[in-house]
Amino acid sequence: MKKWIGILAFLCTIACQKKAQTDKILDFFYVQNKQVYMPVWVQGNPDSDKIILVLHGGPGGDGSIYKYTKAFQNLEKDYIVVYFDQRGSGASQGYFGLSDYNNDSYVKDLDKLVFLIAEKYGKTRDLILLGHSWGGMLGAAFLIQGKQKHRIRAWINNDGIHKTFGNEEYRRIKEVAIEQIRKGNSMDFWQKTLQSLAKIDTNNISKYDISTINNLGYNGENRLTYDHVIEASSVPGYYDYLFNSSHYDSSYEVSGLITNIAMFDNHFNKDVDLSKDLYKITQPTLFLWGNYDLVVAKYVAYEAFEYMTNAQVKYIHYFQKSGHSAMLSEPDSYVATLKTFFQRLDTPDERREN
Repeated sequence: MKKWIGILAFLCTIACQKKAQTDKILDFFYVQNKQVYMPVWVQGNPDSDKIILVLHGGPGGDGSIYKYTKAFQNLEKDYIVVYFDQRGSGASQGYFGLSDYNNDSYVKDLDKLVFLIAEKYGKTRDLILLGHSWGGMLGAAFLIQGKQKHRIRAWINNDGIHKTFGNEEYRRIKEVAIEQIRKGNSMDFWQKTLQSLAKIDTNNISKYDISTINNLGYNGENRLTYDHVIEASSVPGYYDYLFNSSHYDSSYEVSGLITNIAMFDNHFNKDVDLSKDLYKITQPTLFLWGNYDLVVAKYVAYEAFEYMTNAQVKYIHYFQKSGHSAMLSEPDSYVATLKTFFQRLDTPDERREN
């Protein structure tokens, strides 16, 4: 009798595991635009009425890395999340020329993906665009000029840029340096940071200067984490990404670097600035920003917020213990903030916040 009970328990365990597996969407495919093939992962709760489409940073970053973070794994419990590697990034494949390293090409890629996702999964669901860092530029460009922008229900700008460069990062790094020196935190480090900033002529910014400021920002965030001003990121998910992901390869780093350099040169030479076109974005919008973001300063959020005069509703939320990636530093608060925004989308009486 005990033997049969054991067998039945084993069969029940297998059946439950199969049921659990079918309770989650786990799709993978490529979206094609001419000679370029971009990998797409669709994961999450099939019963959700919302789809979050994540636009990774860079340019030349990686979409799959978000799948291994605590924040997005928790979001997948309640929503469908779409991750994809943009052209010249991550596990994307195919050839395209230097002339295609521009916003227009990336927007056309996103047009195809949004159409596909909406037709395949989203006819009765809200499709929500979430752009992190460079993904903010891509998302804004898409909502300004994309042919499929009407399919987007809402826009989340997560520490995202909308122009090549201003003095916002220079200003914020300087402020934080002075603040940390006054508090007695890593005084030598921040004094050297101020000395590096003093060598830069903000009235005549070069590509080298922008790179210097960007490096100072990343190094500054690392120091703030060391001094416990920024919450340290949880690392198990990152290790899963490095060692368990079948889509990661060192060659991605090379292609990503080429993409980053080519896109940066393109934007710098053309002085790309979407500020004056942000009024064209009408979707409800949430700005998510780390108070100690030294890579894309919170003053960028202020400016974009003011230019978005036609958004149905708009909000800004600052994470007080975060830098450029609050989904890593404050994952629980990050998820809670997104859920609150989604609840607001379902409330018809919401009014614009100024």
